[in-house]
Parts: sequence; structure tokens; C-alpha cells
Amino acid sequence: MLSAMGRCSAASTGIAKPEAGRCVVCGVAGSSPNDFICADCGDPLAVTMFCRGCRRRLALDPDTARAFLAGHGHAFDSMQGLVLKVDRCGACMADDDFVDLAIYRIRL
Repeated sequence: MLSAMGRCSAASTGIAKPEAGRCVVCGVAGSSPNDFICADCGDPLAVTMFCRGCRRRLALDPDTARAFLAGHGHAFDSMQGLVLKVDRCGACMADDDFVDLAIYRIRL
């Protein structure tokens, strides 16, 4: 009986549970250890913008997204599946602020 108790104790302390992966855009925890883009933050057929400042998500018109990206020195043939992560958006930044932009692409 004593040896069975020892095995249970060792099993509970010996192996650490893997940390859950997170959405690379909004940070929500997932169910696997791998990082991902959650369904709220990305659509493989559309353009989504996520603001870290106010946590707002916007579905962007492809032409609006193309103009925004061109203004920041980026050009893409297709706008489908793009996720733009900004530190501040038009609703929460001052006129003289700069935007820190990260671009992700979802591919089917």
C-alpha cells in the first residue's frame, strides 16, 4: 500500500502540464500547447484589424486595408486572410501618435 502512495505522489509532481497556447493577436488561451489565431481575430476570406489599446476588432474593406497598408509601406497581391494587429487605432490614438503594426496571414 505504501508503494502505491509513493507512485501517486511522484506522478503528481514529476510531470508538468504543458502551458496552453495563445492567440498571437488577442492573447486568449487555447486548448492546445500551440499558438494560433482565434476565430474572433482572423477570417481566411477577409481582412481583420485588432487594436491592442482598446481591444476592438474591425472587419476592413479590402480597398481600405490596401490603402492603410500602402501608407505603412506594405503591398500585398491579395487581402484575403490578413490580420492587422495595431497598438492603437483611430478611436484610441492621438493625432501625433505612430502605429506599431504586425501583419499575420491565414492561409487555407
